[in-house]
Amino acid sequence: ATWYQRRGPKERRGRPQRPLKPRRRKRKRLSNRWRLHLKRRLGGCRSMRDYPSKADERIVTEFICAYLAEYNDENKWGIDLATALKGASKATFGKYAAVWENLDKLELVISRFVFVATRYVLNGDIPQASINVTIANYFEQFVACMFRNS
Repeated sequence: ATWYQRRGPKERRGRPQRPLKPRRRKRKRLSNRWRLHLKRRLGGCRSMRDYPSKADERIVTEFICAYLAEYNDENKWGIDLATALKGASKATFGKYAAVWENLDKLELVISRFVFVATRYVLNGDIPQASINVTIANYFEQFVACMFRNS
C-alpha cells in the first residue's frame, strides 16, 4: 500500500482529527402502561387527565359549528346579544342534547371558545375575540347554574 492509502481521509486533507466526544445516554421512555398508571395516580392534576376521545371532539366541533351558525342567524339583524345567545341555545338544544347534558363536553366547548378568542387577541382582532369570550362566559354561567349549583 502506498503512503496515501495508509492514512485516514481527514489526515489526507491536512486536518488533525478531533477526539470523539462521549455519547450521552438517552433517557429511557416510559411504556404506555406506566404512563396510564401515572395518569390514574395523578388524577387530581388537570394536565395529566386523559384527553377526550375522537368521537367527543367530533361532536363538540359539530356543536360549535351549529351553535355559531344559529348565533349568526339570530344576530344577523343586530338583535340584542342575550337574545342571540338564547336563540342559538334553543336551536341546538334538541339535536345536541348529549353536549348540553355532559359537563366534560361543555368544558371542552368553553376551552375551545377561549382558545379561539386568544388567537383573535394575538392577531389583533379584538371585536371577534370579545364575541368568543362572551360565548365562553355564557357557557361558564350555564355550567355553574346547571352542574355546580352555585
